[in-house]
Amino acid sequence: MTTLFLVQGDTGPQVQVNLTRADTGSAVDCSGGTCTMKVRARGSDTTLFTMTAANIGTNLQDGKLIFSVSNNLATIDAGSYEGEVNVVFSDGTIETVFEVVDLVIRDDFS
Repeated sequence: MTTLFLVQGDTGPQVQVNLTRADTGSAVDCSGGTCTMKVRARGSDTTLFTMTAANIGTNLQDGKLIFSVSNNLATIDAGSYEGEVNVVFSDGTIETVFEVVDLVIRDDFS
């Protein structure tokens, strides 16, 4: 996955993750399920916050997970972070994406 760059204190950004099957290249249908991204500082084992993907139209069906940053960057320090994407499908099956999402957060200008 690519590195995402964000600014401390911003509340408007959205993070999009596209899920596809490695063997077929087809989109992972997450409709009816719950998709989350847990974020922690790189090298830490403490989750700082969790975002839940929005269900807008067919985005979950198409494997497009859209996470709203909201107030999660309000008090977070500038630095390197990583996100873990997890899907709980409608039948209760759980799948965690092996590859982490890299996030870099810089200080906002004063």
